[in-house]
Formats: sequence, structure tokens, C-alpha cells
Amino acid sequence: MVFRGVKIIIDPVTQIDDEYRCSASQNIQIQAVQPIWNKDARFSSCPVAETILQYYRCNEITRFMYTRTFIRDEDRSATLDIAKYSSERYEFSTLLPLPNAAQWISCGESVKTVLSPLENAVQMLDKTHRELKALVETNEMDKELNVTPLFGKTAGILDAAVMGGNVVVEQIPLLERALIIMKEKAKSEAFPHFEHLRNIFMH
Repeated sequence: MVFRGVKIIIDPVTQIDDEYRCSASQNIQIQAVQPIWNKDARFSSCPVAETILQYYRCNEITRFMYTRTFIRDEDRSATLDIAKYSSERYEFSTLLPLPNAAQWISCGESVKTVLSPLENAVQMLDKTHRELKALVETNEMDKELNVTPLFGKTAGILDAAVMGGNVVVEQIPLLERALIIMKEKAKSEAFPHFEHLRNIFMH
């Protein structure tokens, strides 16, 4: 299908205002989305390898979401980003599971949820925790796996703590496991980086 003379909106946080809604022209918004996977009964009775779970988190999916961050007028004076940014979360369903054959898939139900700065921060912490957990578990199962992504995620958490953020209590055991893995797998040139992260964690 070819769209001639169509304006494409590629900014993922653009709010579609009346300029576009009331326009006689055609406009297309390209929006990256995150799959929403509801872990089903097949995976509840026994441990399942993270690589298998990773497949189902991104395949055979019918629900998706994306988030647009914004600042309310009453929150503009906040000194910390965590107290400043709210977000709108959009969830929608497709009539067929994706990925699928190359075709246009219609969307069905759509739900919009507005998250306060606190709720937004909790969502981000939960996302970070899940990503760290997945990296730790995959590295524990596969000793040959490249440890660089785990280094990056761990550094992002610990360096943020140094800049005034907080390490959530639930993250501490995962960070300990991450540091053990990095100590075992780090090459000599990366060992100073490991020592730096360990010192941050210990203090």
C-alpha cells in the first residue's frame, strides 16, 4: 500500500492535537510499542529458561502499550525529575497476534491511563528490576554469554544512586548476584570498571 502526500509524525511523544485531528489531509503517526505478555498457566508449574520466556514476551502477543511523558503545570517547579514527570500510558489490543504475516492488522480495544510522577517512578523502577533480573538469570545459565549488557545495566543503577537516586531494597540481592557474575566473567581490561561498581555498591 502506498500513501501519497501523507505527513508522517515520527516523534513518539507527540501529542496529536486538533491540527492533525481536524485536518483534511492524511497523517500517519509511527509509534514504537512494548508488548504486554500475561504469563499463562504453561509456565507456572515448573521453572522455565529465561530464553524461552523471552521468546513469549515478544511473540504471539495481542496487547501492546506505549507511554508519552509530560510535565503538569503544577509540577514544573519540582527540583527532582522523579517528582516532575507524569506520563500517559496507552494500551491497545490487535485482532490477530503479532508478529504475523506482513499485513495490516486492525486494533481493537484501547485504554488510556494517566500516571502521576510517583506512579511513573514506580513503573520505571519495576521495569529496571525486571530487566536486571533477566540479565542476571541469563548470565547465570549461560557462562559464555557476553557480560557487557549486564555491566551496562548495573552501572546505570549504581551510578544513578551516586547522583542522588536510590537503590531499591528489592534490587540489592540482584545487584549482589550481578557483581558476582561480573567478577567471574570480566576480562582484565574491564576489571577496574568492576571494582568501581563494587565500591559504589559497598558504600
